[in-house]
Amino acid sequence: MGALNMLGMSKRVHARILQASTSEVYGDPAVHPQPEEYWGNVNPIGLRSCYDEGKRIAETLMMDYHHQNNVDIRIIRIFNTYGPRMAVGDGRVVSNFVVQALQGKPLTVYGDGSQTRSFLFVSDLIDGMVRLMNYEGDDAHEPVNVGSPHETTMLNLVQTLGKVIGRDLEIIHKPLPPDDPVRRCAVTDRARQRLGWKPTVSLEEGLSKTVAFFRQILDTRQRINSLRCPRPFRKWRRFRLIPRWRSPMGWKGRGSAHASRNEKNSRPRIAAVQHFQLSPSSVQPKAAAPVASRIRPFRCVFAGYVFLNATETCRY
Repeated sequence: MGALNMLGMSKRVHARILQASTSEVYGDPAVHPQPEEYWGNVNPIGLRSCYDEGKRIAETLMMDYHHQNNVDIRIIRIFNTYGPRMAVGDGRVVSNFVVQALQGKPLTVYGDGSQTRSFLFVSDLIDGMVRLMNYEGDDAHEPVNVGSPHETTMLNLVQTLGKVIGRDLEIIHKPLPPDDPVRRCAVTDRARQRLGWKPTVSLEEGLSKTVAFFRQILDTRQRINSLRCPRPFRKWRRFRLIPRWRSPMGWKGRGSAHASRNEKNSRPRIAAVQHFQLSPSSVQPKAAAPVASRIRPFRCVFAGYVFLNATETCRY
């Protein structure tokens, strides 16, 4: 639906549109390496088919709008891209391997590790996109592969990553997921001839930049976790923000705060602060005033800080 809506807008405003497709349109290829003319080998009812077929139908819509409405389209088929700014838990093989390696965990390899991928650094991908959007040839509407012409096995990827990090990495093997492609490598002749494009960042150089980014992210998370507030029994005193409540009778805050419509002042804008007196033998707070069953929670005013004492604060 997103592709259809964008194509409709491109038709109305006469804009050039780029479809960021994927090498998954080739499925588990029977032709290797994969040129743009290859139609693919996709299981339409498999576990991965929703993604594969979704990209294939998006390409079909692009070509239909081009033939019927003369929409200026571009289709780029992106192979396995990696680099900084990837999400820590996005599930792709490079981010999974890097995070597991930096955390000192064994690397999870599915199957025997002989399956191959065509890894492309993100800066090379952006360069290919820009070149394709600026291309003005009569064949500009045809799909273009953007990927590395060098295929890399999962075991080779582990070895290269270990070289970048500087230590040997432990591996654990798990069963290969169903319909997972065994081989993947791009034929980039069309991109080289028409766009003058070729990848310039090697796998080792790209992994070095990716590892540096993930190391910074994980170190920042570790520092944040170390600054978390200690548990209540580690301090004699603790303050807690209490939510305010709305009832048909007015505004109330549990504990010591209470305001009603009969009061002169306007409704309270700050929640009540309840003071706990804790000790190692008694860590339970003072009993709060009972709340009527008709009262329902409405809003909790929370500034993001818990005050440990007069001079020490800790942010969540």
